[in-house]
Amino acid sequence: MFTSLSCCDFCAGLIYQLQFKRLVVGDITNYGGNEEKHRQKGVQLEILEDPEGVAFYAKFAKERPDPDREDAGGLPAVRKVATAKC
Repeated sequence: MFTSLSCCDFCAGLIYQLQFKRLVVGDITNYGGNEEKHRQKGVQLEILEDPEGVAFYAKFAKERPDPDREDAGGLPAVRKVATAKC
């Protein structure tokens, strides 16, 4: 399986359930955290850390923080920031 960012807990669970043997991750700089869990479950993990991909996602997250927060933390993360601004 190929993914641009490291998987969230929900997606990581699906990877184990569906018994993927190999996972290629493009960027753990902007969103990472489950790499060791994948290895512990026997998933062969390859991390690319492509500088262009890392820079591209960092630019997106800076310019569009709400979609980035929503993807990483769900709507509660977006609502929390919106509430704090009030």
